[in-house]
Amino acid sequence: MKHTLGAMISADEALQIVLRVAQHLPPVALPLHDGLGKVLAEDILASDPSPPYPASIKGCDIKKGVIVLKCGERLGASEIGLLATCNYGEGA
Repeated sequence: MKHTLGAMISADEALQIVLRVAQHLPPVALPLHDGLGKVLAEDILASDPSPPYPASIKGCDIKKGVIVLKCGERLGASEIGLLATCNYGEGA
């Protein structure tokens, strides 16, 4: 659809234009402390249980192989804290 100068387009049409011309950036590996505000390119799985013993407090144990954070999640302070507590990001 051709638009004249100054004509308004709908938000949906504008979104379609942006999605059509936007390019995916390749994923990058960053140290954990540089991840604040970044979006995950892939799921982060627990490589080991954390803590390494059965936890008695509900919600405080992470089983091996469980998705800790999902692809597309933005890393905020609480997510960075979770990963740091579980020793993720070492050597990244």
